[in-house]
Amino acid sequence: MKFRLILLFLLWYTCANAQVALVYDSIGEIQLLPIKDEDDSTPYLRQFSFTCIDRQSNRQITLTPDSCHGYRFSSHMLYASKTFEYAGETKRLFLRRVRVYQDSIVFYVYYNDKAALEPIYYFQTRDDDRVYPMADDPEKGYISPLHSLLLSYPMAEDPEVRAYFDKMEPTPRSFVKRHRLALSKYASHLPRFKWGVTLGLASSKLKADDYKMDQVMSVVPGVFADIPILPNTSYHPELTFEKYAAKGRRNLIPGDFNHAAYNVTSLATPQLIRYTMFNLPKRLLPFVELGGQFSLNMKHSLEYSYMKEAGEDINTNLPIVHEIRGEEDIPAASLALLGGVGAEWQCSRHHSWFVSVRLVKEMGDFGRTGCLLQISYSL
Repeated sequence: MKFRLILLFLLWYTCANAQVALVYDSIGEIQLLPIKDEDDSTPYLRQFSFTCIDRQSNRQITLTPDSCHGYRFSSHMLYASKTFEYAGETKRLFLRRVRVYQDSIVFYVYYNDKAALEPIYYFQTRDDDRVYPMADDPEKGYISPLHSLLLSYPMAEDPEVRAYFDKMEPTPRSFVKRHRLALSKYASHLPRFKWGVTLGLASSKLKADDYKMDQVMSVVPGVFADIPILPNTSYHPELTFEKYAAKGRRNLIPGDFNHAAYNVTSLATPQLIRYTMFNLPKRLLPFVELGGQFSLNMKHSLEYSYMKEAGEDINTNLPIVHEIRGEEDIPAASLALLGGVGAEWQCSRHHSWFVSVRLVKEMGDFGRTGCLLQISYSL
């Protein structure tokens, strides 16, 4: 077993720019053979044989599962000769390696249909020479060792977690997602739909060419949902409300009688993709998030006033000053880019506190730029 692992190690980790094969020579010895790509067949046909060029002799050779331990095709696709069971029949073919997990489990894929190329996954552990199917077979009483491994963890005694483990699909991604949950030791890491309330403190500033506005704080309450979509990844929409008021002045207008006031009452829908480090064995889980935001400005105005000279009074020789008032046309809707970091504290099985810091940049001529400190609680 150790000898075969050494051979596979040579095959897997040889320079990625060279194609190699572990082949048997005429007297049964095993050698590492540099090859050149020659085969133009499909992934289905490559399971049966592989035709290539020997770089040393420049002769064409055909590799078969009985004459070769494996080969690497196109610098990144590794095929290994494996004996396995399928539909009650023992087969020996080249199976493509699709993933190595924790340096102890190697996943392979078998294609039983030339046209559909529907993947059927197998695996092999570091301490076992046999190749096992990932899918359970209730009719024959077969339970995948990976399924049994998940159920061996104490966390599986929780009915909800066990149901989640029992729903494992026969794919590497499905197993890895559940195994990371088992290693975390917290049932609260179980992917689930979450919703709750949120409260933010924003500090932002209006950016406009003709105005210089103050940096202003505002309060942003709202509600949120968090929907798992991929391992460690969730879709995180929100609905928030904000009243914002800022003062400033117009540029290039001299004097103290120069005022501008910006007021907006908006309803915003931030749409974020959040990546959470659920594989950490603790309750404090950092995350990063990125997305966009659509805001509907229900009330919006930018008013200004300043004093402007209009000649002199012929009687007193004093300047005649008029007050100029006006208002900008503020869009009724706006788009913004969002990005931030934060952490989730799982205070109980179904409830969490979230703290995050986001950068927000509104697009357009009258957009705001600032940051948001947000605290949320899942109900």
